[in-house]
Amino acid sequence: MNDNPYTPPKAVVADQEPRVSLERPPIVVLAVRLMWTGFAIALVGSVPGFFRQPENVPNSVAIASFGMANAAAISYGVFSGVWRGRNWARWLD
Repeated sequence: MNDNPYTPPKAVVADQEPRVSLERPPIVVLAVRLMWTGFAIALVGSVPGFFRQPENVPNSVAIASFGMANAAAISYGVFSGVWRGRNWARWLD
């Protein structure tokens, strides 16, 4: 037996099979599909209001387009975070 405290351990090192399944859970797939469906329904529901803007508000179409683009960008970020399994996305889901 070697009494040198600086010798490396003599453990067998080999590739091991992952202990957890790498498949995406079906509930996550369903949740993301439902979130995208809800976003699409909200987007379609906001289209009529997009064309009925007040006449006295300047650039109302540009402001509404900017709002829709921001909503799409934020939704994409959150939904893709849920899809990839980010820990912060669990709080938002």
